[in-house]
Amino acid sequence: MSLAWETTEEDILNCLDQMGRKNITPEEVSEIHDDLNHAAVEQAALSVDEFDEQVACAYHEIKNQISRMVF
Repeated sequence: MSLAWETTEEDILNCLDQMGRKNITPEEVSEIHDDLNHAAVEQAALSVDEFDEQVACAYHEIKNQISRMVF
């Protein structure tokens, strides 16, 4: 795994907030973090050059993955 992008639990909380999901426990956030395809998130982030765009692309991928999860 590269160290160019690392998804944190704070990133997950930000995405959940943007998705309108507010009542998520710390345990659920940790479980989501564990279940993410981190390589796909990193690939999405690194598909663009500017940091703000990297965050937007990574968050888009994180939200797509979360929407497919059942929790």
